[in-house]
Amino acid sequence: MCHFSKSKEFCTLIFDNQRPRVAGELLEGEAELFLSLLSENRVLEVYVELRGTITTRLRIPRNSGTHTTQETVELVRTSMLLWSRATKRTASEGYLKVPFQFILPSGIPPSCSFSKHSDLGEIAYCIRVVGVRPVFYRNYTTNTYFPVLPVDIRGYEVSKSFEKPWTGEWCTLEKERDLQRTPVEGFAHAKMTVKSNILTFPKLDAYPILTPIPFNVDITTLSEHTELANIPHDGRPIFPCPPTTTNSTLTFRLERKVQLKAHTLEEIHHDVVAHLGGFGSKSKYWHPSYTADQAPLEKDWVPADDGGGKWKQHVHFASNFVLNCAPSFESMTMGVDYSLVLKVEFPGENHLKIECPVDIVSNKPAPATEAHTFSAANSKCLVAVHDVGDVATRSMLCYSAYTLGRNAEAQPLTLKHQVFAVLRWHLNSIGVSVGQSSRIQGFSPLIFSAMTLLHPSEEVVSLIFPEHLRVAGDVIEGEVDLNFRMMQHSSYEQVQVKLFGSIFTKISRAAGYMNYITEESVTLVRDSTTLWRHGEAYPPPGTDILKLPFRFTLPSRGIYPSCSFDNKYDLCGKVIYWVEVNARRTGLHLNKCIPRIFPVLPLDTPGAQLSRALRSGWEGPWRQYQEVRAIRKGMWGEYSNAKWMLKLPAVDVYPIFTPIPFILEIVTLSKPMKREDVFQGAVFPAPPHSPRTGVELKLVRDVSIKAQHQDGTSFGSLVAYLGGFAHDESAGAEVQTEIPESIWIPDQAAQKKHLGTFKQAVTFKSSFTFHCAPTFMAETMSVRYTLELKVEFPGVGNNVRGRVPLQLVSNASSSGSEPPARLWDAPPEIELPPAYFSSTNWNGHRKDSSNSSV
Repeated sequence: MCHFSKSKEFCTLIFDNQRPRVAGELLEGEAELFLSLLSENRVLEVYVELRGTITTRLRIPRNSGTHTTQETVELVRTSMLLWSRATKRTASEGYLKVPFQFILPSGIPPSCSFSKHSDLGEIAYCIRVVGVRPVFYRNYTTNTYFPVLPVDIRGYEVSKSFEKPWTGEWCTLEKERDLQRTPVEGFAHAKMTVKSNILTFPKLDAYPILTPIPFNVDITTLSEHTELANIPHDGRPIFPCPPTTTNSTLTFRLERKVQLKAHTLEEIHHDVVAHLGGFGSKSKYWHPSYTADQAPLEKDWVPADDGGGKWKQHVHFASNFVLNCAPSFESMTMGVDYSLVLKVEFPGENHLKIECPVDIVSNKPAPATEAHTFSAANSKCLVAVHDVGDVATRSMLCYSAYTLGRNAEAQPLTLKHQVFAVLRWHLNSIGVSVGQSSRIQGFSPLIFSAMTLLHPSEEVVSLIFPEHLRVAGDVIEGEVDLNFRMMQHSSYEQVQVKLFGSIFTKISRAAGYMNYITEESVTLVRDSTTLWRHGEAYPPPGTDILKLPFRFTLPSRGIYPSCSFDNKYDLCGKVIYWVEVNARRTGLHLNKCIPRIFPVLPLDTPGAQLSRALRSGWEGPWRQYQEVRAIRKGMWGEYSNAKWMLKLPAVDVYPIFTPIPFILEIVTLSKPMKREDVFQGAVFPAPPHSPRTGVELKLVRDVSIKAQHQDGTSFGSLVAYLGGFAHDESAGAEVQTEIPESIWIPDQAAQKKHLGTFKQAVTFKSSFTFHCAPTFMAETMSVRYTLELKVEFPGVGNNVRGRVPLQLVSNASSSGSEPPARLWDAPPEIELPPAYFSSTNWNGHRKDSSNSSV
């Protein structure tokens, strides 16, 4: 709530800021404006804004002081005018009730907060109310923060499956270690087994939050060799005795790794999120929601042949754990990964520890679209701001919420206070406060707004435009819908749609304490058309929607492929294409801008013809690349030889989205040896017999960036692993393996010594497909590709490496006056990072383009 006096308030915000919201959900609320106070305090207009940001702050020591860098990335920012003095709206009761609606975009990261020492990482979403005053007067601002979770249908289905007892398979993680109480005693043996049904759910590798997950812990120990009569009779435990209670010697906790980036600085932090399952001593991380069920300690005597034996002790724990944290995510400046850690401590500083990385996902389904009704008497969150001189005090009053029709049991969600529903406010700028953590306890959802829940397409201005891959020369078609029912109070005067294509480059250079950034923009495409002006066209009878189709044609020449590169340090470049709808409004109103980014490929007729030949089965010549290296197993001795030969189709260019066949042959020759030594074990060097181990084929790129007078090049950045070898997780062609019989080759020069060499070979046949941007060279950015092949052999420095330069081209061709011909039934997906489709990285360029005339 905002106001301008010590005791009076001009705005009451009614909004449920406790319920975690879901990406894609409609946010509804209501603002009560007191008109007399608005006029009394010279308020020109009041607007409400939905805002989501990622804030990272890093501090590093430098010379005798410290250097602090903070970066803020906007995830979402949209606003709605509540009241303006120009509209002259009045109310008989003296106050005006204005409902508002926003839609959370899909694909946004969850609310999250991390703070350690002076480093900070925070993802926060808020509803912001602003009272705009004349020049030289301070505007009044208040932020109401609320938590956000992403939609995950898979996590929702898994969470629902745990409502019944688990009957699937169990994943078993084992850890063994020999324990020694003192350096002079004999060794005992301890074995720990952890069973968790999460990782063994059919084709599932993620844990849903806010879901009770059962797990079992079995700990088995074997004592040192002893006599049966040596058992202690005074009740002392037999070393090593497994823990019999869930105290501090047995801990099961959730740990996280937080990656932070602020401009050119990067840091990785580790911390403990919570102790799970009722294990461990009570501390700030201890979660009391579940207790462990313990079976009695079992003790068995395991006899040996010499009359002695060992004591086998076993204990079993069963419990559940609930993950009350933000899901795993990775964004441009912040990422969070989790691990489950189980640790058992024994006397003598002995312990067993199992660490298992896990992917944590949301358990929220897609938001419902049914209509709800609103009752301000049943649900209200009043946020009041009191300005007393230079001292600002804050108060918040939350009323009980009315329950929705579905009776979903409320679950607690552990988040830092920055995203908890506490008021954080400031004047003229957004402030960030650091404090203690809070828990969002169970609550019932609010029933909001007397208006019907609106579909996203029922906004005032909406853009219908598919974001699939386009080709140079394509006709770009879309549609802009104007909702005249919602435009009654919006004062729109004109709607334009624009087509842009640009190359953006940025180079950062550090000099002392300063960081100099040089940017350059090269325009490739620019076109625009006016679709509608006020009073020119209206919707047809029986509907409120005016459909305005638009059409552009991409140039056939001068088009470079969509590409995005950022080495996270000093070089950044992007070739980007987008359409943009600009709806202009009269007066002191914010214009509405809707960008939509899409990828583009250039035309290449020879590449299309070559793609057809490769798809029908390559029958042409082959080109062979080879690498030979002399290696030896140790530091001394005679050398052996290792050689690989890579055969590719003998062509000058390779089209993308096309299976490229290849043959890889690996041949080794052992050092001179006697034939009878061959059968005493494996002969070094033995070529790898499995494509998944010992062979690595990857595509790397060299990117050159130029920005005004600055330039730089990044070498060898990874694009993809290929061929079905190590690290290649793509669903490509299967690898055929041929292993001929080994051959003994006598040495004619050393025939009297009966020496010779042992020849071993293996052949792999497969194919790979490039899903990246083709090779190109523009004025300010160029990209070149290289194949890197590595075959591993035992020993230091024995790997055989080689590089094969490649030129990649598009596989789309032009068929005269017709649209470009393609070799795909549906547009394929070119591999681009999520940052390419995010408008947060190019707001400055978009602002320049939207303000310019075409």
